[in-house]
Amino acid sequence: DVFQRAFFITNSGFIGLALLEATVGDIICIFLGAPTPFMIRNRQGYFQFIGPCYVYGIMKGEVMENLPEAKVVDIHLR
Repeated sequence: DVFQRAFFITNSGFIGLALLEATVGDIICIFLGAPTPFMIRNRQGYFQFIGPCYVYGIMKGEVMENLPEAKVVDIHLR
């Protein structure tokens, strides 16, 4: 349900909507080939999957253009 979402603003100034379980410090990531960004949480030694999110300006691959510090990395999810 779209009304069960929390509004957020990233450190880079992007705005979006996330699941209510999202919290300050969660990370927005884009899994290669996925149609939407996701939120993950850094847990010592691995990342916890939080869920999908909407981020204005990076929904269609624009992240590499709009966020110069974006990079491709391998992560371990649980």
